[in-house]
Amino acid sequence: SVMERLKIWKTLLELGVHQQLHGHKEGPAVGASMSFSRADMIHLFGHAVHMTPRYVPYQYGNTYSYLLYMWVPRMFWANKPTAQSGNQFFGVAYELQDANSTDSTSIGLPHIVEAYINFGNLGVVFIMLLMGMFYASIDRMFNHPEAGGGGISLYACLLLNFINIETATAATFGALPQTILVLYVALRFLRARKRPLEAL
Repeated sequence: SVMERLKIWKTLLELGVHQQLHGHKEGPAVGASMSFSRADMIHLFGHAVHMTPRYVPYQYGNTYSYLLYMWVPRMFWANKPTAQSGNQFFGVAYELQDANSTDSTSIGLPHIVEAYINFGNLGVVFIMLLMGMFYASIDRMFNHPEAGGGGISLYACLLLNFINIETATAATFGALPQTILVLYVALRFLRARKRPLEAL
């Protein structure tokens, strides 16, 4: 019931606060080490290299398949796979999590690791080259004085997606068409409202 859930939430909150205030405090070196281990991708990459293709075969583009149908609205395809399917596959196949935990926990599949598990060493070079070219083209489109305030605003909003490199490519680029469309409509609307005000 709702009341039982509130009681559980209250108990967990009290427990969390107690652990923060009275729990064992690690030294600054241990804390820094744990923070860096969360940020770096080299250990995850090493794990993928060790297991591919010895235990897990190359995927040959399977984790990128969402990019082919990301344009299809979910209202027309109710059971469309999620953009997180690559992350879910990676966590389970590479023994980083249990299959039953994929609904509540996701192990990020970084872009460079995803390139490797799909196509090996050449995949890393080729996929990273394509991504670099894509990022450069977006930068040239929007990051210049002639783009105006609207173009710079659009660029700033898109950058929030592009910096997310520690997850599967589909999760980073999956909502890109919809994001661009919504931002474009919003900019057109704002410009249309601005013109009558300038006429006054």
